[in-house]
Amino acid sequence: MRTDKFFSEKEWNDIVEYAFSADSPQPEFSEDYVKHRENMLSSVRPKHRSIRLSVVLAVVAAACIPVTAFAANRIMMLRAEKSAAYQQKVIIEPMESEGVSEKFEGYRQLRLNYIPEGLVMRYDGKYHDPNSEKAMTPLFYRFNEGKGISEAVNFSSSSVTFELDGKSAVFVDRIDGYDRLWVLFENTPYAAEIYVNDVPMDEVKKLAEGLELVPSDVETAGIWQDINELVDEGSVVSYSNDVDMSKVKVLSAGDSFKCYSNENLDIHIENISLQKNFDGITTNSIGNDDFDVDFGKYLDENGELTAERVTVKRGDGVNTLDEVISREKVDRSVIVMTLTCTNNGNERGEICFYPKMFRMVDGKAIDLTEPDNTTFISYGDKKLGGDNVHFSFYTSGEHEKNSALIEAGESVTVRLAFIADDDSLDTLYINFGEMLYDSLAISAENSGEIVKVTE
Repeated sequence: MRTDKFFSEKEWNDIVEYAFSADSPQPEFSEDYVKHRENMLSSVRPKHRSIRLSVVLAVVAAACIPVTAFAANRIMMLRAEKSAAYQQKVIIEPMESEGVSEKFEGYRQLRLNYIPEGLVMRYDGKYHDPNSEKAMTPLFYRFNEGKGISEAVNFSSSSVTFELDGKSAVFVDRIDGYDRLWVLFENTPYAAEIYVNDVPMDEVKKLAEGLELVPSDVETAGIWQDINELVDEGSVVSYSNDVDMSKVKVLSAGDSFKCYSNENLDIHIENISLQKNFDGITTNSIGNDDFDVDFGKYLDENGELTAERVTVKRGDGVNTLDEVISREKVDRSVIVMTLTCTNNGNERGEICFYPKMFRMVDGKAIDLTEPDNTTFISYGDKKLGGDNVHFSFYTSGEHEKNSALIEAGESVTVRLAFIADDDSLDTLYINFGEMLYDSLAISAENSGEIVKVTE
């Protein structure tokens, strides 16, 4: 049983991935999820885990446009204070000043004039180094000048405040999770929050120095809303992880099912196979065939797939830290699922693939990497399989990201590759339906059909 006021971290990651998929256009994402990061209170961990984007990212590629000068006296102050053993609080607060004679008018966009070395922008607006853990994600906010901003950052060891030309900045160093860089643009109601990982401090400062506001005809920033104002103490929703199997049909190789978003699209499971290496895996999770991951680091001296499975007891990140309770070497397998997708309609169809793999034990649906609220499982620096979704997507036809595009009356082959521990193979299931619920069990029941990985 889990009890949460808002979506879990898994659910927000699902929402973000869905929001950037071909099935969810950007305007829908902006309208529904831009309202601040309703659940960004909880820490982002471990370091390689996805950050939940929920504000508009406005990066301007045009040349610099001069910005109107604002009042000489500052109207806001940015600072950080230690609020607990492992927590820093970032505060943007109004200053008492009678010298403010101009009111801020108009809209602004955020421009990045410096990108840390090695980082390139991905399809989802995040920046990463393909050869390391180095990464960053810029977020852009407009806030109420009368209230400012107050944000608690957990798992934080220290903070550094520094002044820049026309800006002030706070860098929060985190023990676990992405570090945070906050930049306040003086005498404006705008602030940037940059998540950074493995970015040296000298580059962090260059990044902050290079941030710039340029005029815009429309609002491009997410509107900041204090998380404390959003919490309704009476709104507590409980979910069970028990699956009512009378509502679910279990499928296997040879079976077919309908695409949940389009009844004209049929998906036939041709084959589900297991292998101990990455032979034949040539694409990444959105179908790019220039997948440059060095698979050799995932194989042992015998050329087989192994990893160190680390089970961690969660800390609250405020007064306690995460604690490793076990380490064990485990054998793993690549799961290859081959599908034939057919369009029986009269118009071109599209299937967005974002399946979720989970365990089923004694009628209960269990997340592979977050089995309960007190523990989580990681694989050291091993990236593959950390989020229970496919790491490779291939289709014989046309595609956009992880969506297969199928002409009326035609069929295409789709091949997905997953990764899992060998000791859980006989309990694995995959849900191809909507994953817009906090509970894996409710998602399975809502989909009505789940696929068993092994017979």
